[in-house]
Amino acid sequence: MYKWAEKKEALIQQRLSIKIESNTQILLDHLHNGDIDVVIGDITATENNQLYSKVLYREKYMVVFPRTSDLRLSDSIFASNLINEKILLLNPPCDTLSFIQKHLSKTKMNLEHKNDLESILASVNAEQGITIIPQSLIIRVESMNLLIRELENHSREVGLIAYNKEILQKVWSILSEYIV
Repeated sequence: MYKWAEKKEALIQQRLSIKIESNTQILLDHLHNGDIDVVIGDITATENNQLYSKVLYREKYMVVFPRTSDLRLSDSIFASNLINEKILLLNPPCDTLSFIQKHLSKTKMNLEHKNDLESILASVNAEQGITIIPQSLIIRVESMNLLIRELENHSREVGLIAYNKEILQKVWSILSEYIV
């Protein structure tokens, strides 16, 4: 993305504006309202068959927990291992909450919501629960005294989402030129 940012002159000539939000659902609402043409977000969260999408990358979901948690005893963590855990998530709408509702709804989960990721991580550090985050956010956790394990059999696809296939392809060609 840094290479892309360096080429802003070319992007400005293409009349490209950027809107940043905390989750895919808010961006999809902007897309639906016609405020924006393309979303970069969680493709697995979209169920509208009128939308076109193109995958930029795939990432795993990771479980973050304190060193005192019984989860530390498992090499592999499955959704069924989380039944007795308090899972801390961002307030809705939240990409991870959407993932849980879509893929883990058959498993009874004890969910608690927080306003921001820092509060969630502080609460996990204080042994007040665990959290599930996309792998791309692990960098926020690595310097903390917390354990991280992959949530087995669960991942997401992040990419471009649009109603117009030609616009999606145009943005794809711009991004693919500047992203390694």
